[in-house]
Amino acid sequence: MAEDNDLFEAVLHHCDIVDVVSHYITVHKAGSGHVALCPFHDDSNPSMQISKSKQIFKCFVCGEGGNAISFVSKFEKIPYREAMKKVAEISGYSDPRLQQVPTFKVVDESKNRLYKALGDLQTYYRYSLSIPEGEKAREYLSSRNLDQEIQERYGIGYAPKDGGKTISFLQLKKHSLKVLEEAGVATNNSKDRFQGRITFPIHNIDGQVIGFSARRFEEGQEGGKYVNSPESTIFHKGNILYNYHRALPASRIEGCCYLCEGFMDVIALHKAGIDSSLALMGTALTKDHVSLLRKLKCEIRIALDGDGPGQEATLKTANLLHKENIPFKIVDYQGDTRDPDEILNQEGKDALVARLNRTISAFDFTLNHYRSKAGEMDKNKRMELVMRFIPYLASTKPGLEYEDLLSRIAEATLFHKDAIREIASKGMENPEPEEAITYYVRGRRGRSDLTARKDLSRLVLAEKMLLHYMLENEDALEFFKANGLRLNGDPIHEEIASYLIEFASSHPGKIVLSEFEGYIAQQEEGQDEILNALSAIALEENYPPFEKGSLSRLASTIREEKEKIAVTKKTQAAIRDGDDKETAAALKAYSEAVKNKYRKSKKKGA
Repeated sequence: MAEDNDLFEAVLHHCDIVDVVSHYITVHKAGSGHVALCPFHDDSNPSMQISKSKQIFKCFVCGEGGNAISFVSKFEKIPYREAMKKVAEISGYSDPRLQQVPTFKVVDESKNRLYKALGDLQTYYRYSLSIPEGEKAREYLSSRNLDQEIQERYGIGYAPKDGGKTISFLQLKKHSLKVLEEAGVATNNSKDRFQGRITFPIHNIDGQVIGFSARRFEEGQEGGKYVNSPESTIFHKGNILYNYHRALPASRIEGCCYLCEGFMDVIALHKAGIDSSLALMGTALTKDHVSLLRKLKCEIRIALDGDGPGQEATLKTANLLHKENIPFKIVDYQGDTRDPDEILNQEGKDALVARLNRTISAFDFTLNHYRSKAGEMDKNKRMELVMRFIPYLASTKPGLEYEDLLSRIAEATLFHKDAIREIASKGMENPEPEEAITYYVRGRRGRSDLTARKDLSRLVLAEKMLLHYMLENEDALEFFKANGLRLNGDPIHEEIASYLIEFASSHPGKIVLSEFEGYIAQQEEGQDEILNALSAIALEENYPPFEKGSLSRLASTIREEKEKIAVTKKTQAAIRDGDDKETAAALKAYSEAVKNKYRKSKKKGA
């Protein structure tokens, strides 16, 4: 255990919690600390506080808190020891002992049954493409220049026209009809949802098949051009990016990743020699998608379609990536509405690569997009557009570049340059348009644990304050031990104090909070309640500065309140169980205790 403790502490010592949390969510500087939208509840204002000095985080709404390892453990829903390895990887810290820490994969058997069924179905579709019935599908793929190498790489298959036989095959493989329905394969009449179509498997981040997109390729086929898997426990379009499991390693090599409209675009880019590309699954970019893009740790190049809807989607995608602080550029189609596959087939690989490498900033893209639409917008819409550009002006120093920006904004919005200058000069004092991307925490940063719970007793408040000082100052910890104090106001307080004494005995000097939290987390599973309470106590900002005289006053308050509680309990027991004389004596003692407390408070007030 001691060796394990050393390893955990080494990882925590070499990491920065702000960097670790930023690996998963967007973090913003706020005063002397950092804040973020809490990923552990539906958060609309930044309620998570991240302390770089203490190396811990705390959400003052849902209560989650801990150190860098705790955050990763909770975010990825993995054991604490496995999270330690992830933190070491993010921080670039290496230690031979990390190789000996086993990696555990939590298996959800209900999901595992779906993965197995879809995996067998993918094998069946690939086989069906090679049989005589698959000949027309093969001819269609050949006409689209999707050769054998492409078919194998992307797992392209064929779903036979007799969908009942497909379901029967899977049942012979021991997959129940209920599982096939849950996986989105079997329809209500026990037929294959994708029958008679060319199939493209969709994978999750681990490369497991989680669904399909099936294309119509013959005249007279029923349904739309594409049929996709329905939403299921493993298939959610809002958190799936096509080809992600291949793009993740490729993006580290290529240094950027292209975000495309569909999987045919991804295939076209591969044929042009670009393997770092992804595609949306027919939906707008979501925050779950953004989390996946952040993990790529590279520049995102938005390469959605060049037509009207594609360019509108590009604007929305750019705004979201800008808000989330993800580096990106936009591929400049310059009015060309062809998709990558068309450019590749008509002009060749070099032309497509040249097009993809021609990128512009979000500012330039937005200006170009609205320049042609200025005459169609009313005054209010044009004013909204001006306000979108105020943050860009605010970040540009006066000079030639600033004047050039003003001129271009004036051209796009049809307002006079001097009018925009005046708006900008006022707006720069406190710019708050939507794209300014500045979070404000109203009032004090975070939320005070004291003000959030007004019903806390004096005993609980005194114990919290004493624990806060014990975490900050060695004298407070020594005072606690020397006076034999017990913290009974909340069982968690006593546990924290006990752990603190244990930890301090082997860690002389000032307590390193993140390492102390790591020490608690290692003892056993299910320590979240203690860690959450500890983070709240450590980050409380409403306590007065520490001074030695505070300790005696806190000890006195704790003893008084405990005595009061003891008398109250004794009185209640006497009333419940005792005879008349015992009850009278108990009530008299309780009355005297209340009077003494009142006299003390009057003297203090005087």
